[in-house]
Amino acid sequence: MLLLIPVLAAGQEMQEYPLFTNIMLTPNPAHISQLEAGLKEHNEKFHKDGPTGARVYWIMNGVNSGKYVWTMGPHFWSTMDEMDMGPEHMNHWNSAVIAHTEGTAVTHSWRYNPQWSNFSRDFNVKYLNVFIIDMKRFENELFMSVLERVRKVYAEKYPDQIYGMYFNVMPGDDGMDFAWIDFIDSMKMMNQGDEFPGYFEEVHGEGTFPAFLEDVAKSTVKDHGEIWMYMEGISGLGAEVLAQDRQ
Repeated sequence: MLLLIPVLAAGQEMQEYPLFTNIMLTPNPAHISQLEAGLKEHNEKFHKDGPTGARVYWIMNGVNSGKYVWTMGPHFWSTMDEMDMGPEHMNHWNSAVIAHTEGTAVTHSWRYNPQWSNFSRDFNVKYLNVFIIDMKRFENELFMSVLERVRKVYAEKYPDQIYGMYFNVMPGDDGMDFAWIDFIDSMKMMNQGDEFPGYFEEVHGEGTFPAFLEDVAKSTVKDHGEIWMYMEGISGLGAEVLAQDRQ
């Protein structure tokens, strides 16, 4: 048994977790049609299905408004070793996609957490309500307690809401450390009033919301929200998301 311990430990260390690779593209305003055509061609050629399948989103608001997000996954780190990254793939990406941008492509690898998310049913992706947080250093434990309290409110008050939690595996200095994404099928949902404070106190007890806000302030630096629209015509993967693929 003692001899097996190092082997078991190594096996645990090598256990892979699901990732999404996001590349944010800033289009050249004069080449938007060429960029979309290039993305469509590239995805049909190299990212049509499986772990390397990709979707494209268009950002509707905020400082990144008008930019595109190319998203591959869910995949594993080992997928990067197995996928075709040869000259044909890279040359096509550079000539058909990057050539029609302003030369700025920001890449992030997001670790998806199934146990902290809710993909309890199949659905068609349409809009993503993306909430991005800049986490404060050395306050991970407090931040996780904040998430757990929010997740409990969602479980009791929004049981049918599809959402995912994602941590940036290699965060930089741009404040994109954590993302909470609500998947919505109609912009009418954005017209709903802010019922969260009331729901929070119904779940956690009267007078608990101010203390919750204090913990949010202690564990985060800043946050911002964006709406992403799925671009079916230029994506490799279709709109359908299967619950079993997110478990």
